[in-house]
Amino acid sequence: MRQFANVQLLVHEPAGTAAQRNAGAKAATGELLIFMDADNKPGKSFVSRIARAYEQRPFAVACPWFVADSRHPLIRFIYLCFNLLFWLSQWRFHTGSGVCILIPRHIFLQVGGFAEWLHLGEDIHLIRQAAMLGTHRHLRVPLRTSARRFEKCGTWNMVRFYAKISPLLLTGNFEALQKIPYAAAPYSSTSELEPQ
Repeated sequence: MRQFANVQLLVHEPAGTAAQRNAGAKAATGELLIFMDADNKPGKSFVSRIARAYEQRPFAVACPWFVADSRHPLIRFIYLCFNLLFWLSQWRFHTGSGVCILIPRHIFLQVGGFAEWLHLGEDIHLIRQAAMLGTHRHLRVPLRTSARRFEKCGTWNMVRFYAKISPLLLTGNFEALQKIPYAAAPYSSTSELEPQ
């Protein structure tokens, strides 16, 4: 970590996406929080473009435009479908992806951060809570995003998985969602997604 002078490495136990992101937010000092998976590849102007978008039209929560880090045409098409869904959700269902969430600190604090009782859907839960306090946006700022979940579990397995959980997410049934195992999370031990 020595080559990254301005990076602070935090270790939080027990494992869990929501708890770890909350710990990061607590240590952060900026006005705009960016929660991003470690295997994403933001361009050099990513942060400045996000900041400019926020200054021009402040939002309560937003996601960037996800670009699959894959040459597989089916995976790239699936990411396009996700982007269109997220873009349409700005006005009604308020969904997005935990791959990268952008939220002002004061909004994050008002909603109480990520719900640590959720092992799945904590990203959508946060987006929904924040969208009740202000504008939800899907920005045309590209972010190259890892396709490891599709490569690890199989493209069609992931498509079936998302088709299964989407009705629960759209209806906000987060309790039922917790009964579904998810192998793509690094701390999961069982899943229906494992390749056959």
